[in-house]
Amino acid sequence: MTVPADPADAPVAPSAPAAVPWWRHALSALVLVALLAIAAVVSDTAPRGGGWQAAIPVEGRVGDTLVGRNIEATVHGVRAADSVQTANGWQGATTGVWIVVDLSVSAVVDDRAALLGNASLRLGDRRYSASDRPGLSALAGLPLSVGVPLTGPLLFEVPRADLDSADGRGARLELGIDSDPRTDSLLVVPVDLTALTTEPSIETEAPLLGDPAAGAE
Repeated sequence: MTVPADPADAPVAPSAPAAVPWWRHALSALVLVALLAIAAVVSDTAPRGGGWQAAIPVEGRVGDTLVGRNIEATVHGVRAADSVQTANGWQGATTGVWIVVDLSVSAVVDDRAALLGNASLRLGDRRYSASDRPGLSALAGLPLSVGVPLTGPLLFEVPRADLDSADGRGARLELGIDSDPRTDSLLVVPVDLTALTTEPSIETEAPLLGDPAAGAE
């Protein structure tokens, strides 16, 4: 005998999915457009290549006191000469020309391992480091103290032709604590080498603590 099936056991046909309101599609589209716009702005404003590691320039002129994160400096003057003689007796002759920078420099917040590690003269895409041949009679590489400036010369040997060139007219003196200035302050002073008169010889004085120019004011 066949038993009639219980109506409760009968299979139930699946119901059709509920229609998604049109405004939800519109909202999803707007969110996607907004996210794409934000991504484009971030991509456009993010530093390119190694830009995020670039030095932080602090610019000024000869005579200005420039202050960076841990370096403070004043360029008192810039001269040019065929030869130089430093306080320790070192003599430098050159087929080019010597650029002599008179400078006062100190650390600002911490003098542990603080050196004038970056002293460069940039001419166009060329970079000339301050000479270390004069030893302790020039400032390049000397240790710095907080609040007590060290005053003395920096010596750069450059081609004579740059005293009358576009690169010489747009030369820039760059000073920093570390030889690698990335992500740190870099003091920058424009120097017009074409405006200098070349002297036959310059004798420089030994570096000393203090800033004589400040005391004379």
